[in-house]
Amino acid sequence: MFGMPPQEAVDAPRYRSYPDGTLLLDAGIDARVRAQLTQRGHRVKVQEAASAELGGAQVILLLPSGALMVGADHPRKDTKPGSMEREMVD
Repeated sequence: MFGMPPQEAVDAPRYRSYPDGTLLLDAGIDARVRAQLTQRGHRVKVQEAASAELGGAQVILLLPSGALMVGADHPRKDTKPGSMEREMVD
């Protein structure tokens, strides 16, 4: 996940492209990036509030020890993160 912990990766700003060339960007994408995309001819719309339109993500990460799984979730969806102990099997 590009060196990020699971929750940070899930919370990272997102974008979506549409067949008509429009880009829907999370408000968390820097205004300078949005301006550069517009200057390059993209139609840019900004999604100000969290929306399922930009998708959701749920992550389960098995740690190197194999003994614990860590969960992460985005608030766009109605799920919750968690963790659980896992019995090691040889």
